[in-house]
Amino acid sequence: MSDIPLREYLEQKIDDLEKRVFQKFESQREAMITTFAASERAIAKSEEAQKAYNERSNEFRGQLGDQARMLMPRAEAETRFAALDAKNDDIKKEIIALREYRSESSGKELASDRDSATGRWGIGILVAVGLSLLSLIVNLLRK
Repeated sequence: MSDIPLREYLEQKIDDLEKRVFQKFESQREAMITTFAASERAIAKSEEAQKAYNERSNEFRGQLGDQARMLMPRAEAETRFAALDAKNDDIKKEIIALREYRSESSGKELASDRDSATGRWGIGILVAVGLSLLSLIVNLLRK
């Protein structure tokens, strides 16, 4: 220190400190630039991912909207089912009435057929009795 005057020594120390501070500043600046660049890329990537997510989400919402438009409200469904149940009950009553009518018709036909058969038997018996009487009369007259 004795060889160099104090002023030069201090100026040299100040210059060295300035260089170190400047180097640290530059390295921090470069680190910040690198960080900002990485951050920008990350933000861009995140925005792209968000955009893709939003598109899928909007598509899903659209599908849900379509589905909601196609679904029938519960009150309307219950009203329609009640109307169908009422029609079903009416049809059942008509089927029962038709079966009863057919049963009555079949019974009347059976009774009519039985009456016809009975009538034919009666006629056959009368014819047989008449022929028997005629044969008896003919035999009595021949003697």
